[in-house]
Amino acid sequence: MKLHHRFVFVAVLICAIASRLSAAEDPHAVLEAIKKLRADRLAEAKAAEKRPDLAAIAAEALAKARDGVKDVDAAKVDLSHAAAWTDLFSQAQDYKGAQTVAGRWAAQAKGEEKFKAQMALITASSRLKDMRGVAKTIGEATPANAAGGIQLANLANAQVLTALTDADRETALKILAAGEAAVPKEGFADDKQKDQAKAAAGNLAKTRKAIADNPGKEAEAVQAVRRASFAQAFANRTGGNTNAAAAAAARNQERDAKLAKFVGKDAADFKPTHTIGDFKNLADLKGKVVVLDFFAHWCGPCIASLPSMRELNDELKSKGLRMVGVTRFYGYYKKEHSSKKDMSAETELARMKDFIGEKKINWPVAFVGKEVFEAYGCSAIPHVVVIDKQGKVHKIKVGYDKAGVEAFHKEIEKLLAA
Repeated sequence: MKLHHRFVFVAVLICAIASRLSAAEDPHAVLEAIKKLRADRLAEAKAAEKRPDLAAIAAEALAKARDGVKDVDAAKVDLSHAAAWTDLFSQAQDYKGAQTVAGRWAAQAKGEEKFKAQMALITASSRLKDMRGVAKTIGEATPANAAGGIQLANLANAQVLTALTDADRETALKILAAGEAAVPKEGFADDKQKDQAKAAAGNLAKTRKAIADNPGKEAEAVQAVRRASFAQAFANRTGGNTNAAAAAAARNQERDAKLAKFVGKDAADFKPTHTIGDFKNLADLKGKVVVLDFFAHWCGPCIASLPSMRELNDELKSKGLRMVGVTRFYGYYKKEHSSKKDMSAETELARMKDFIGEKKINWPVAFVGKEVFEAYGCSAIPHVVVIDKQGKVHKIKVGYDKAGVEAFHKEIEKLLAA
């Protein structure tokens, strides 16, 4: 009997080792498993007539990706699967591993394959905030055709803002110059491609002008250029409805103008009606850099922003940053009481404790009345307010995009060092 048990144990161990080796040797299998996991979870939610929990699906996919690269040495993986390995390390949020594989791949590849590797290396370096590495690779990249040149030019333009916030003006200008050099002058497949090259050149020119005309405020100027571009893109998506685009742009400008009046003013103190975590009032945090994240449990962009906000909190809390989530009672949670919105505060508070655990919010959450939202000009969420050590509003950002959170990162580090 003991011999039989030993045989079974050895067999299971061999299978586990074989499975581990198989995963390590075949990143494609792991990527397919992650793709299937996402599809299955979405199908399950649809079958149950429920809204899919995208954050939970993302967390499950992340865990599978991390298991796929566990104990895998990025410096030794088989480069015949370089693209898949780079993708898998990126999905595991191991951007150093992705950068290592992509760097090795770019060093030995040729032609179109080399350009593909260089583009992957740029992306991984950007996620690591290695903007000097981004500048170097963009400068060395060798597009094989006009389409590649347009792609590189657009990527360079996108990286300029990140360089301004995570590195310096000089690095941003190097990236900009490399993007300008990448714009193709000939070899177009058709007139549409020629128009795309013209548009890329135009966008780079706008970025250069924004930087040149706004010394000391380059990042803010480039962001304004991006907003104008988004408005135009909106017009294109609505069949050239420039009135709709103009209205949207006007609303954003009006909102930004109102919020600008808060900057430099004393942050309004407030005491929450309920809290989850340790927070009494804003006055107790005087002398600290504070981030107020106005959010709601039903807000998709708010939920999407949480991993980035958690990264910000985890990296800078030890340096003096204090983050506080600010929300309200809405009278419902998911489908519970969603029609009448008459859920008691005590029940909603209990549901929010579950929400905070599920979303891994590791900072205090304060429940306040509408007057606190109004005191900070909050009419749309997520609405993020940065308060300096003197208790004054330093910056306000509405909406979520990862680049925006990363732009805050450098500013907050400077405030903490001041």
